[in-house]
Amino acid sequence: MIKDQQKRWTILIKDGTLRGPEYSGSNLGGQVVKVLLCPAELLTPMDQLSSNTRRRCEAALALWQTGEYELMLLTGGRFLPQSVQTQPAAEVMAEWFKRRGVAVDQIVVEHGSVDTYENIRLGMQRINSALTARHIFPISVEFTVCTQYQHCLRFLITFWLAHGIHIKTHAVRQPEMSWKDWCVEWLVLIPYHLYDWNGTGWVAETNRKKRHAASETY
Repeated sequence: MIKDQQKRWTILIKDGTLRGPEYSGSNLGGQVVKVLLCPAELLTPMDQLSSNTRRRCEAALALWQTGEYELMLLTGGRFLPQSVQTQPAAEVMAEWFKRRGVAVDQIVVEHGSVDTYENIRLGMQRINSALTARHIFPISVEFTVCTQYQHCLRFLITFWLAHGIHIKTHAVRQPEMSWKDWCVEWLVLIPYHLYDWNGTGWVAETNRKKRHAASETY
């Protein structure tokens, strides 16, 4: 019975939620599960949170402490040389949250992604697996993404255009953004996400290959 229910989970396009419609309101769930998603930015040697990643974590911790969310999803794999990073970024973040009182069983770690596209796609897979493992089949899963404001926009674009999902966002300030970084973000990255919302184009694929290759160097 449970296996049949697991197989019939689906993402409803343009509905804004992950849903198993045949089992809404059943004794296996029936509630809305709220997920707080915090993606990694960078790490510094050795396996330390960068200033921007720390800002995201601090803002996410404040949101978590409101008691509004059931699960915290942390995303980010290995994408830097081993002289800087030896652990997936999400695992480093998870340790940070555990030390500040977030329960282990409420943290879901996605440790394979190297860009925003994979943060979303692999992150949703991990949430689905985590709920299934707990035999929880909610009416819907609602995501709130906590990251810098320009990154929030890329999450909004990709969640909606690629997956048909509406999300909430909590924007974190990034006061030290340089003029060069501003141009890259607003003139390159955001327009590209509007063009290649699935992340399957040459630019996105090449960027991922470079990041994976970098993680194998010293």
